[in-house]
Amino acid sequence: MTKNLTKNLTDIIDEKLLALLTNDARLSITLLAKELNLSRTAVQARIKRLERLNIIEGYTLRRTIETNYPLRALVLINIESKFQDKTVTLLQAYPQILSLHTLSGLYDLSAEVVAYTTNELDDLLTKIGKLPGITKTISSILLSKKFEKK
Repeated sequence: MTKNLTKNLTDIIDEKLLALLTNDARLSITLLAKELNLSRTAVQARIKRLERLNIIEGYTLRRTIETNYPLRALVLINIESKFQDKTVTLLQAYPQILSLHTLSGLYDLSAEVVAYTTNELDDLLTKIGKLPGITKTISSILLSKKFEKK
């Protein structure tokens, strides 16, 4: 059987089960059993084992902030190094900034931002550009998400 890199504790059927649950965690045991060509009891046992191994850690509703906003953009930021800590703190205060990453290369930071309108996005970008130590920004509106790995 093919082993997964996840602690070598899962097999190909577990991987299919995890893929199905990742796609729709509300699938019934009956439907999962049918999709995997297993009995309901076998599927339940696999789920329990995966929970015990903390590969499945829980079942939650995760409503991301970005679903409320029609516009998302990536903002690349150049910053004077002596201002980095202060600027990161200031950027964290903006609820429209979902994430901030340091980068190697031409830019120092990358921010994922959201907005309701292009005017709101423009205002946010202007505010970001005026923060202390920021020397340059460049932004790109994200059009569509092709996939996301969790």
